[in-house]
Amino acid sequence: RDFSKWLDPVKAYAYQHFILIQCIHDTLLHLDEAGNISSELVRSWKVSNSRLKYTFKLNTEAKFHNGDNITVEDVIFSISRHMWKKNDSIVRIYLEPIQGYKSLKDGSSLDGIKIVDKETIEITLKRPTPSFLYILTMPSFSILSKKEALAGNIVGSGRMELKKEKTFLEI
Repeated sequence: RDFSKWLDPVKAYAYQHFILIQCIHDTLLHLDEAGNISSELVRSWKVSNSRLKYTFKLNTEAKFHNGDNITVEDVIFSISRHMWKKNDSIVRIYLEPIQGYKSLKDGSSLDGIKIVDKETIEITLKRPTPSFLYILTMPSFSILSKKEALAGNIVGSGRMELKKEKTFLEI
């Protein structure tokens, strides 16, 4: 039985799926052993005084298991696709504070996530949301390769690599 579809963060719904997802994929931020927010795929982040703008600088050395660099386009794709109606993500409501949440069409990107340069994105919220950085640590919001996901493949950047063989799935 092929369970690889449950390794796509927008399709996962059970605790066990999220445990596997956090092994195969990385998020922008994660919680360290003391419960503090720390970098995973970003070098740094900044929160504006208004608490409405979050700026993230990607770690330009971060790569997917296939060797491709992780790009700002991958980040925007990975977050935006939770709001696409066709994906029916059970965690989409957590991203509701991002501008453009209600008006997003399948296949498009959130208005509230902008590319600043090739290694920087800015996320704009509708209202201050104290838990927003913690939300981004959730395995649900792991970053996928846009190119591979659109081709139907699951390619992560986490500590474990997913390998598909002819008759079984190996982690």
